[in-house]
Amino acid sequence: MTRMMADAMCLVVDAHCHVHEGVTRVDDDGGDDGVGEGVVEGKQLLSRQTAVAFLMSRQTAVAFLMSTEPCQWKQVLHLMQSSDQIDVGRLITRKGDIDDKVPAAVACVGIHPWFAHRYVAERKDPANEGDGYKALGGSKTQHSGAVVSTAPYTWEEEMAAVLTEHERVVVGEIGLDFVAKIPESGLVDRAAQQDVFRRCLCLAGHFERPVSIHCVKAYEALITILCDLHARGKQAPGSFTQRGHSDTGGTQSSGGHDPAVAARMAVRLPPRIAVHSYGGSAETVKRLLRVCERDLGVQVFFGFSSVVSLRSERRARANIAAVPLDRLLVESDRADASKVDDELAAVIDLIADVKDMDKQHVIAALNQNALTWAGFLP
Repeated sequence: MTRMMADAMCLVVDAHCHVHEGVTRVDDDGGDDGVGEGVVEGKQLLSRQTAVAFLMSRQTAVAFLMSTEPCQWKQVLHLMQSSDQIDVGRLITRKGDIDDKVPAAVACVGIHPWFAHRYVAERKDPANEGDGYKALGGSKTQHSGAVVSTAPYTWEEEMAAVLTEHERVVVGEIGLDFVAKIPESGLVDRAAQQDVFRRCLCLAGHFERPVSIHCVKAYEALITILCDLHARGKQAPGSFTQRGHSDTGGTQSSGGHDPAVAARMAVRLPPRIAVHSYGGSAETVKRLLRVCERDLGVQVFFGFSSVVSLRSERRARANIAAVPLDRLLVESDRADASKVDDELAAVIDLIADVKDMDKQHVIAALNQNALTWAGFLP
């Protein structure tokens, strides 16, 4: 029996996890839609319905399944469509009747900064400035130690299509990681990360979806990008084109614009952001709250995971103390479902201690925060 089960039979919302990665491939009940047949953990073939049950921990009522590349988007969508619907009233204690249900598995579509270099539109060869921008071709080449992505540039159209069709899909995991090196080159490609991050933010903003942001050693850049996009939206709405900035000094491609994608590129920030597995400082918490909520009109939440945020208990305590209760999220950030319950419990214990609250009230507050961030509550 897990710690959380021993303490109280409380249902928890895991605001950021990767447990879908525990299913290598899933039988789609004979359908041929790109998922195909396969095995879970190399042992057994599971239907999508059984896979959802396999992934969900005993105390996790709702899990936000964060994809890291487009190749995972169909998988998390399938799992969401196959999951149970959970009564919101079972998760929170709020006055008034809430006649609504939420999916037990929530699909999140994004491109993780570790893989952003694979999805940039076009890259200039640093070894030969005269060559200008490289044409797209469907492979990866190396130039002066940098990996240049020439993959077909369709992910924005695909993400726009998913967000158009599925109103409860979240955007994530996206963000910036200025210590993550590309294995092929050993370099950190900040430009690629920022390019893909901006495009994901604009898509989320157009469709009014929340985002889950990975940020490592890049808080200054995060704030700069948010402020820059906010300023662009105020000064020249609609000027951010499908593949670049037409009148603001960036790049622009020509021809073949999908009207839906072109329309969404009017600069608009997401309504709510979550900085996941927060590991910055208490001062950065205060700055993000001030900049996002006061200056940009964006609600900002802070996710805490045991695996990352609690590496230093002293720092974690200071950060949790700095975040208002209604802006806290609990996350496992795990791909292994067997570790989720105990790790969520560790974070909940610490929050309850720092905030001097009963754990059941903390869980209810965290659940309400997650559903509010996701846009599932009015």
